[in-house]
Amino acid sequence: MNLSKILFKNWKERDYLFFFVLIPIILLVIFLLPPTFKNYLILNPSAPNVISIFMMNYTHSTIGHLFNNLFGYLIVLFLIFNFESNRNRFYVFSWFNLFLMPLILYLLFKITLQALNIPVFPPSQGFSGIAAGFAGYLLFSAIRFSKRRYDKSITWLSLSLLLIINIAIFSFFHSNKLFLVSLIFSAFLIFICKKQIIKVSKGIYNDIVYGDKRKIKINYYKFVVLVLAIVFLFHFYQLASKEIIVGNSIINTPYHLFGYLLGVAFPLFTSKELFTKMKTKSKITEDQKRVIKFIMLIITIVSIFLTYYQIEYPKLIVNETIVDNGDGTGRLKIYVENNALIKATGTINFFRLDINPNIPHMQINSLKPGENITFDTEIRISEKNYSFQENDLPPFALSSYKIPVYKLYFITEEISISYKISCDNCYPQGILRRVPELGSIQTSFLLDPLTGEMSGKLKIYDWTKFDIDDL
Repeated sequence: MNLSKILFKNWKERDYLFFFVLIPIILLVIFLLPPTFKNYLILNPSAPNVISIFMMNYTHSTIGHLFNNLFGYLIVLFLIFNFESNRNRFYVFSWFNLFLMPLILYLLFKITLQALNIPVFPPSQGFSGIAAGFAGYLLFSAIRFSKRRYDKSITWLSLSLLLIINIAIFSFFHSNKLFLVSLIFSAFLIFICKKQIIKVSKGIYNDIVYGDKRKIKINYYKFVVLVLAIVFLFHFYQLASKEIIVGNSIINTPYHLFGYLLGVAFPLFTSKELFTKMKTKSKITEDQKRVIKFIMLIITIVSIFLTYYQIEYPKLIVNETIVDNGDGTGRLKIYVENNALIKATGTINFFRLDINPNIPHMQINSLKPGENITFDTEIRISEKNYSFQENDLPPFALSSYKIPVYKLYFITEEISISYKISCDNCYPQGILRRVPELGSIQTSFLLDPLTGEMSGKLKIYDWTKFDIDDL
C-alpha cells in the first residue's frame, strides 16, 4: 500500500503544512505568550472587545486544554482529508470557519445568554468552537463521500439521520424524554434510508475486506479510518456538555453547539449535491415528500428547543428581610423566585454557612419558572457597646469626627451571618449572601463634647441554634 499516494491523491503538500503544522504552531505560540499579555486575548463577556472576541478562539491558558482541542482538531482534519475531494469548497469553508466563525459564534453566544437569562460567564477561551465547526463539516463530507462512492441516491435525509442519532446519544446521558423522542425519529429515518444504509455498509465492507474465501485480506489503513470516523461522527455528546460551569472554568456549550451546526449547514446549503432528486425509482409521491420535509423541520425545531432546555440554568432572584422582635430574637425572611424561562429548579437547599456549610438547614421541593418561596428562620439579635476617643481633637472640631463603622463590619466577625442557596439545576457555586450588607449596618452613637469620647451600640446577628435539651 502506497501511503503517500493515498494522502496526496486529492490534497497538496501545502494543504498538510497549513492545516496540520502551521495552525498548531500558531496555537502553541499564543499559548506560550506571557499571561499578562494573553489576558488581553481572553474574552471577558462583561467587557468584550473586537480583539478578544476574535483571539479568544485561538488562546489557551493550560496545556491540557490546548492538547485536548488540538487532538480532536487533527483527527477530524485527517478524516476530512480522506473523505473530501473538493478542495475549493473546503478552502472556502476553512476561511469562513477560521475568520468569520468567531464573530458569528460570539453574536449567537450573546443572544443565548440574554434569551436564557444566564448571568455573566467567567472569561472564555479556546479553539473548541472552531474545531466543532470542522467536526460539523466532517459530517457533511462523510455523507457526500458515501453518495459519490457507494450510492448516488443518498440525500440530505441521510445527513439528518446522523444528526438525530447524535442527539439521541447526547440525550441518552442527559434527558430521558429527549432520548425517547430522538430515538423514535431515528427509527423513522432509518426506515426511510434503509436501502442506502445497506448499500453503503456493503460498499464499506468491500473496501476493507478483499481477496477470496481462502485468503481474506484487510486494508488496515481504511479500517483505521473507519474506526476513527465512527468515533468522531458520533461524538456530538462530548461537544454538548450539560455542565456549563465547572469551578472557575467555563465549558462553552453554546460555542460548541453553534460551531457544529454551522459546520454542517455551511457546506450543505452552499452545495446542491445532497438536494438532487433520487435517480432510482421511488414509490414516495411529491405530497409525501413535502410531509417528510415538514416533519423534519418540526424535528429540528423541537430538537433545538430541547437542547436549550438541557443547557438552561434557572436564575434565582433572592431578597432578604430582617424582622427585629425587640426581645433579642428576630426573623430572617429570604424570598426566592425562579426567573428561568422553561426550567424548574429541582430541590432547593438552604445552608447556614456559619453553622455548617456542607449540610443544608432546610430543603424544599422544586420551583417552576415564575414560582417563589420564602424561607423563614429564627435568628438572635443583640447589641454590642463600643467606644473610642480622639485625644488630639481640637476645640470646635467635633463635626470632622469620622465614624469607622465600615471597619467594624469587617473586624467584628460576629456582626453578621452568612447563608447560601443552591438548587439541583442551578449553577454549582449557588448564591452566597452576608446579612446585613455593608450599606445597611444599624448602629447608634453619642459624642461627649467635653472628653471627645464616642460611644455607641452595634447590632450583632447570629443564628439561633438548638440542641436536644431544648426539646
